[in-house]
Amino acid sequence: MRVLGITGGIGSGKSTVSGFFLELGMKVIDADQLAREAVAPNSAGLNAVVQRFGELILTSEGTLNRQLLGDIVFGQPDARQDLEAIVHPTVAHLYHRAVQQAQKEGATWVAYDVPLLFENQLQDQVDVTAVVWASLPQRKQRLLQRQPPLSAEAIEARIRAQLPLKDKVREADYQIDNDGPVDATRRRVQTLYMMLNHPGQTGTP
Repeated sequence: MRVLGITGGIGSGKSTVSGFFLELGMKVIDADQLAREAVAPNSAGLNAVVQRFGELILTSEGTLNRQLLGDIVFGQPDARQDLEAIVHPTVAHLYHRAVQQAQKEGATWVAYDVPLLFENQLQDQVDVTAVVWASLPQRKQRLLQRQPPLSAEAIEARIRAQLPLKDKVREADYQIDNDGPVDATRRRVQTLYMMLNHPGQTGTP
């Protein structure tokens, strides 16, 4: 079994691309979902986050206020490093457990949707990498339309915290253009899917 690491910049459309791979029958592991599990209510991870950042980052129901915490850590590099030190070991454990389960189920390929693949030097945990690309204006427009919406300042802070998208493109094995119509992106994903499952086939995602 092999793993395709899917990455990109915030707002570039990683989730859209991962969804298309899922439609094609590829199992998808979502790093953001694993991070949510790492700080689930009553977990050791959430307790550690509260100890570091205080109870203000909890909602009235006692769950993690992810947007508020994001506003804090994306504006303070030291705080972001502290959060990653708490969450990433558990995410890594959950990821390897999910890969082992997929292997038991007989999967040929697994897609790992991970925003910070290159930033955290996770290339050795996957076999092939694909970066989802979109222009900066398009990415900002998408982020402004998110629910709950992000402010312009929050968007800029999150973009600055990530490796420039052009650098990710240079590092990746494949690039998937998601700057245009969604049907065009779906066709590019289908092309890459065929290339991965039929190595002799050539094409451009």
